[in-house]
Amino acid sequence: QFTDKTSFRYARYLSGSSSYGNVAELEFYRESEKLHGTIIGTSGSWGNSGNTISKAFDENVNTFFDSPEINNSWVGLDFGETTDKYSR
Repeated sequence: QFTDKTSFRYARYLSGSSSYGNVAELEFYRESEKLHGTIIGTSGSWGNSGNTISKAFDENVNTFFDSPEINNSWVGLDFGETTDKYSR
C-alpha cells in the first residue's frame, strides 16, 4: 500500500540480492482500485526461457518473471504521466 502523498508516474518492485527478480504475480493498488499501466523493468529472462517481465502481470500464479540479472532486477508499471490519481 502506498502511503506517500506525492504524485508519481511509476511503481516498481526491486528484487533482493541474488534473487534473479523472481516474482510470480505483482499488482499495485490505490485503496481498492487496481492500477494499470505499461509494464516496465529488466529486459530478458534467465537463459532466454521466456519468463520475462510480462509474466509478473499475466494473472497466472503458475508463471513468473525470472531475470537474466542476479542483482538489481526490477519490474513495474509506467502510468503514462505523473498524476495524483495514483497518489494516496
